[in-house]
Parts: sequence; C-alpha cells; structure tokens
Amino acid sequence: MVSMLFAQTQEQIKDGGFETNWSELTAPRGKYWDFNAKNVNHLFRTLNSLYEIEIMPQFTTKLTSFKETDNPYDGSSALRMETVAFADNLTVPGVFGTISYYFIEEFLETGSIEVLADFESRPKRLTGYYKYESVRGDSASIEIELTNWGEVIGRALWKEKETKLEWEKFDIPINYVNDYASVTHLQLIFSASAEYNFNDLMNCKGQPGSKFWIDNIAFEYNNVGLREPLMDRTISKAHPNPATTSVTISFDKALEGKLVIYNVLGAEVATQAVSGNTSEANISHLAAGTYFYRIIDGNTIRTSGKFIVE
Repeated sequence: MVSMLFAQTQEQIKDGGFETNWSELTAPRGKYWDFNAKNVNHLFRTLNSLYEIEIMPQFTTKLTSFKETDNPYDGSSALRMETVAFADNLTVPGVFGTISYYFIEEFLETGSIEVLADFESRPKRLTGYYKYESVRGDSASIEIELTNWGEVIGRALWKEKETKLEWEKFDIPINYVNDYASVTHLQLIFSASAEYNFNDLMNCKGQPGSKFWIDNIAFEYNNVGLREPLMDRTISKAHPNPATTSVTISFDKALEGKLVIYNVLGAEVATQAVSGNTSEANISHLAAGTYFYRIIDGNTIRTSGKFIVE
C-alpha cells in the first residue's frame, strides 16, 4: 500500500510451495501439467501455453516449466524451469512470473508479452529456496519491479551463475526510491536464463538445458501482522469511485471478515464487519483524498484496493 505503516510480517504467495494449483492440459502433441494456467485471476503463470500453438513450420514449440516431484524443498512438488530451443535461432527461457493471461494473443500479434500485474502492497524482501543447473555460463535471475503507472517505486535484481544442486535460500531486499508513492503494478519474473527479452520474445538469449528450481516463495514485511495470498486471489471493486458519503465494495466471491479503511499515512479510519459479496461503508466523516481498503479474515487479507473521496 502507500507507506511503511502498512506493516506485515510475511505475505505467503498462495501455494508458493507449488503444491496444489496444477492442471493437466492437452495439446496436439500430448498432455502436460501447468501451474495456474487457466485462472485469469492468478498473478503468476508460465510460458507453457506456447506448447499449444505452432508458430512456424520449421520448428516445434516445447514445454519450459515442469511440476518437479523429485526432491522438492518442501511438500510434494516444486517448480522447475528449463530454457529450450524451439529452433536454431529461437531460444525460450524457462520462466515463471507475472505474465498476462492473454500472452499468447499478445505474442502472436506483437512478438512481445506483458509482464505486469495489478498490485498494491510494499513488501520489503522476497524469500524462497532454489537450485540451479547452469549450461555454458548461463545465469538464473529473479527480477522484481514495483511501479506506479509506469514510474518505478522499488526494484531488485538477483542472479545466480553457479550450479547449485542442493537447495539454498535466496533473500532479496527490495530497494524503494520513494516511501510515500503508492504502488499500482508488480513485475516479478523467475527465469532459468537471465537474458530474457519479453519486449521481443524472438530475441531471447540463453543456453538450452539451463534449469532453475524454486519452492516456498514468499514476500516479507517489517512487523508482525497480516498475510495476503497473491495467487487465486479475490477480485474486488469500489463504487462509486470517486465517492462522497458512502462507498460499496463488491467481491467476485462471498467473504467473511472485516472491512478496514486506511488513509494515505496508513492510519485506520474505519472498520466494519463483512459477510457476503458486498460491503457498504459510511464515509461521510472522511476528508477528501485517496483511501485504501482491505478485507481481513483472521490474519489473512482476502482482497484490497483503493478509492477516492470527493
């Protein structure tokens, strides 16, 4: 959200252990497993949908991400990304991240894909566990960028060029350049080859066979507090927006908990119980300006957003 006063301890990326959100899909060349492939509300997905299309007759698309059940860090599965060659002149990195649900259409129309997702939190660091198998000097990377409608608010870049065949922890601090500017979008990309190029996917760089495993990924915050799932999240909308005397928050599925409204300094200015698909709040006592809301169930943020009071 807007300031460090929105203090949380650890934002568990829902199913950041890669245990449950797998689907078995069918392509012309056979069945395969993919993570979060068909849910438009998920923040994260792979490039495996490329497997379902034939781009040019001289080469065949391949899978780039896999459900890894052999020696995960925790639980029964992890995610393995592998850079592959579609042809002599086209290398596609194994990637997982904030890739648009409609990236196939974007790629076929423009040769590029969108790698941003709506986001409103200010995590302090990203943690998790990884393994890496480097081919011919290739490097794995994790790139984080938080923006406000294109203006960079915070970023981090992590690279690994050494082969690590045993699980190790990564702990990546995020460098913020403005403590008070609000966040609107997140770019978070895990790649088996650091020199990916989503502005021109036909010119990605990397070494086929480089493999990058990840498991138990999570955002961390400053203080003891709340967790917010990022995958399979609830979608909400405030209306009217701008509002004057009251605002209604609508959800795409029924929720139980409480609605909490904050001002731009992170101070709580209103709270009330929530049950169902909507919650109407009296805001006649609030001064004009921007406000943020969360729906909280226990210690979990089910959804969040913002609205303007005129």
